[in-house]
Amino acid sequence: MITTDGPTAPLTAANRCDLCESKATTRAVLWSGGQLVFCDPHLRQYRPRLFPLTRRFEAR
Repeated sequence: MITTDGPTAPLTAANRCDLCESKATTRAVLWSGGQLVFCDPHLRQYRPRLFPLTRRFEAR
């Protein structure tokens, strides 16, 4: 997890899912200031649980 308070850089092909090292397609910016990046399958799996903790989702 990366911590940030400001604007985030766009996702690139170099960004990898925090869970499996696949290409990341979405960043979850958390209310706590951190961020997580996910591939599509992991986003679908964890999004319902992340939704209350997330300030915004940023797609590639």
